[in-house]
Amino acid sequence: MMKKSLNITYQAIAHANKSGIKISIGRLQKVLLLCLFVGLGCASGGPGNDTCSVFVIDFQGADKVHFEDFFDLKNMSVIPFSSDQNLFLTDNIQIRISQQDIFLLDKGYSQVYRFDSSGKLLNLIGRSGKGPSEYFNPAFFALDTDKQLVDVLCNNGSAIMTFDYNGHFIKQTETPLIVSSFDRLNSNEYFYYTGYFNSENFNRLHKADSSRILESFLPLQTQAFDMVEMNFTPGYNYGYFRETFFPSIYRYDTNGIEELFRINFGRCQITQAMLEKVEDPYEFFEKISKDGFCSTVSLIASNDEFYVVTIEQVNNATHVSHLHVSFGNSLYKRVVNKTNSGHAGDFFSQLKPIKMDADGRVVFLTNSFDLNLFIQERIGFLPAFSTLEENTNPLILKIPLK
Repeated sequence: MMKKSLNITYQAIAHANKSGIKISIGRLQKVLLLCLFVGLGCASGGPGNDTCSVFVIDFQGADKVHFEDFFDLKNMSVIPFSSDQNLFLTDNIQIRISQQDIFLLDKGYSQVYRFDSSGKLLNLIGRSGKGPSEYFNPAFFALDTDKQLVDVLCNNGSAIMTFDYNGHFIKQTETPLIVSSFDRLNSNEYFYYTGYFNSENFNRLHKADSSRILESFLPLQTQAFDMVEMNFTPGYNYGYFRETFFPSIYRYDTNGIEELFRINFGRCQITQAMLEKVEDPYEFFEKISKDGFCSTVSLIASNDEFYVVTIEQVNNATHVSHLHVSFGNSLYKRVVNKTNSGHAGDFFSQLKPIKMDADGRVVFLTNSFDLNLFIQERIGFLPAFSTLEENTNPLILKIPLK
């Protein structure tokens, strides 16, 4: 059983764009080892049940809008993480933003941090290690905003350590199966995703009361394994769920899961039937690398507004686009980069959405290098952005919609 710790990253795509190269089949095979569980379905009926009606997005036929026409880039604002406290962050991070604070897991340093809304470091959440109340190989975290608690998935996906917002250890809970990502509802209920390998009942998504599985969803039996992804978009006592490669977006709460909408990727779509027939994973990955494929990469949501980042791999060339979906109105647009500027393409391809705020802005994770190169090509942007050139830490970028 394969247990590689790879990730589909925006940085890999941006690096390939900057270097003027295409992502090779060999490299793509390694990336794809993480992206293999697929599900189509309606509510708890499970994947492959197409008898119900869901909102379907036509990916290839969607109205396209250039991202510089979609966003009000002149009024974007930046939050830099403070670099005056010997804080050096890698680009392998997970971020959650609460009402007042920013929480960040840096997987490169195996450390969880808490910042205020301006990016100033407030305190560490626990620390990496193998001693009492220390976490080993933290892979994911979730917040309980009611009780102001932070749950850290650690010990190779076998345990969750709980801390308060000040970083004090509260308890450790052993998970009922190996978990790759999860969300904690503001109760004693969790949703676990088993992306390292199939669970005993061949379901990938599980509702649990921390240590005991209550119900399982999304069955799939396949020889394709190993996926580590940020699948959950938390709400308050609910959230939204997606999987790499495949087109369905689900809503989950204490009652279970419900399919909200589905992206029709067309000829580049991977199906559950294709995965169930896999006998040689490497042969399968090589074939879809040659034939082309599409995948969702990340999802954020606010009420009935959804923002989904997708990649399209065709002829070993990777194209990034974003889908803005108004679910309540059944409307959607495909946001793309239409310019010939390499800097614009680099900047757009590496943007990672982390939240849609109450002021109608999309909050992204970015970096000062690509941001400054992008700004230097344009007239009329705020000169304050030039002060970020020496900041090597990732940046939070808030951009209003036009």
